[in-house]
Amino acid sequence: MGDRAMSAEAERVMRSLCDQLYLVRREVERAVPFVMQRLEEYFGCRPSAEEIERYCLPPILSTLHVVVHEVAHAAVERMIGGLKLSAREREALHEVMARLIERRLSIELRELGLSTAKVESFEEQVAELSSYPELRGLKLTAEAYGELYERFWRAVEEGRPVEDLVREALSSLRWESAAEPQR
Repeated sequence: MGDRAMSAEAERVMRSLCDQLYLVRREVERAVPFVMQRLEEYFGCRPSAEEIERYCLPPILSTLHVVVHEVAHAAVERMIGGLKLSAREREALHEVMARLIERRLSIELRELGLSTAKVESFEEQVAELSSYPELRGLKLTAEAYGELYERFWRAVEEGRPVEDLVREALSSLRWESAAEPQR
């Protein structure tokens, strides 16, 4: 895809996502006063602005992180969609590769000055992976994951084909012998 076509596609996606964010903003503007009023009517309590912000700001400020992560999933699907993989391999690759991509892009977004770009540690990403029932039994340490991250991105920088990237990711995934994914 040429630069002009890529730019047009990025512009279309950006507009679509921003339209939806604007819709959410308008609905939040209507909902917050309504919700606060109802809480007062129903329970005689009105949380302070500070209390509301303490609970609401973290997920709101995670929006960019979620967008980057989900775009990474779309890219992984494009990369592995036609490959012959077991259901467990496909799920593991989706989650692991999306996080490898998300982390690198988040670092680059931070370097561009985007303050809400969240760069998760290897420990945080491994903890997320271990929370998926589908990945139960995956044995992956933060150290092994960090090494995978370095190998994966070295392969990308060398221009190796997608199959090599997939092999690189799969090579680090170890499963407990009795572990079967939950379906």
